[in-house]
Amino acid sequence: MRGKIELTKEAILAAADYIPVTVKEQWVTDCADKCFDRLSITADGEQMPPMYMINESLKARYLMGAFVGMYLGLKYEPDGSDPLLMGVEEYDKWAGSHVFNQIERLKRDPDVRDKCFDLLCDYRALEKRFHSSIIGLLTVQNDSVIRQQDLMATQMKQMPELMRQLKELTGKVEKDAEQSAV
Repeated sequence: MRGKIELTKEAILAAADYIPVTVKEQWVTDCADKCFDRLSITADGEQMPPMYMINESLKARYLMGAFVGMYLGLKYEPDGSDPLLMGVEEYDKWAGSHVFNQIERLKRDPDVRDKCFDLLCDYRALEKRFHSSIIGLLTVQNDSVIRQQDLMATQMKQMPELMRQLKELTGKVEKDAEQSAV
């Protein structure tokens, strides 16, 4: 890890301790649906509709990006083309510096105590909103009724081809039966 990040009193005093709810909601909307891994499932040789699981690494990197960018007002190295997703090395630098523990320790300083409490409270509200959105999306994506409907819809799309094959086979059987009878 390159150099430890140290949050100073000045950095805390300059930080935002409240992000407007509309900004939080937009950020959650932009990021929550990107925190999933798609699982391909096969049962009895048949491809089932996919299931999803939370990718905790992506979730943590989005949240750290929000903290550094929105609250501290600092730039960070994004991952690829998604400016809201903090890069892995950058995340390790911030997380490895234990920045949230640093803020917890700074609560002892009367000059920044209130700011630390307010900053952490608002960030935790964003974190909770983000987690709730992810869980809601996961529940819908993995809903067994919806997955069953998707499977049936896929099977119905295959029906015309199966009917064509059945018609061909029936024609062959009829032809073979006629030849056998002669």
